[in-house]
Amino acid sequence: MTAHFRSDGMKQDSRGQARGIERLYLDFDSFFASAEQHFNPDLRDRPLGVIPLDSPHTGCIAVSRQAKALGVKSGATIAKAREIIPDMIFVVARHDVYVRLHKRILDVIETVVPVVHVRSIDEV
Repeated sequence: MTAHFRSDGMKQDSRGQARGIERLYLDFDSFFASAEQHFNPDLRDRPLGVIPLDSPHTGCIAVSRQAKALGVKSGATIAKAREIIPDMIFVVARHDVYVRLHKRILDVIETVVPVVHVRSIDEV
């Protein structure tokens, strides 16, 4: 799972010394797909799409970095994704798993810095 972050608000005290990070933004790439790859090692390093339901007409709510690198984007239908990557793997979303993982990540972050605001399940 890749996390991109940026920090804003580096302040200085009266002596011009940095006081530390005031804000930290995290955005987890392909969070649902990364979670599936985390929990199922057989899915790692493979093009993967997470779908809301098992239907040939549904769209991917998340795709792995490997699928993105080959040209499949989130929102692509299964049919479109298979045109691009015939052997792409699809799994039905397990939101309860993603919520639990998100909570675990927040708990770890809280050991270092207080979490004040969460924008979505894949951003802190």
